[in-house]
Amino acid sequence: MPEPSDAYSMVRVATQERFLNSTEGDWGGLHYSHRLRLTQLPNTPVKIDLARQCIADDLTTRQLARRVKWIALETPPAEDQPRPTEPDPAGDALTALLTLIDDTTRTQTSANLESFYGMIPRWSWENRGLLETRITALMNAINAAQHTWEHFLHKLIPPDEDY
Repeated sequence: MPEPSDAYSMVRVATQERFLNSTEGDWGGLHYSHRLRLTQLPNTPVKIDLARQCIADDLTTRQLARRVKWIALETPPAEDQPRPTEPDPAGDALTALLTLIDDTTRTQTSANLESFYGMIPRWSWENRGLLETRITALMNAINAAQHTWEHFLHKLIPPDEDY
């Protein structure tokens, strides 16, 4: 039986398949790993173009991941999008959630920990312990957040819907 995160990945890929199949194109050249990477982008013409490039250029999963990351970083945050003139509580909540997701994604993708590797030998054991404590707390928070997001995704896309 697949792990819960695997099941959610499968649901995201299946949802994306509906989108891809509604467009012109032969998507048979996309491997599952490519399809999974593409779920990190919204269902827009940009995703379609990237999927076509992936097939045409025979991109590796790693090459595709880099391009997805570049596109995600270039995507304007939700607050830059035009706002409706009438109050829309559901739209405002969606915008706030999209902003949270965009900001979190940008923060995580911009972390360049490798740039600190050379400094580690210069840090005292006390400072290393402080970092260890903070990193452990961060990883625990990320793990808890992952479970929260998986639960939210489960509510967003119930598993009993027909894909």
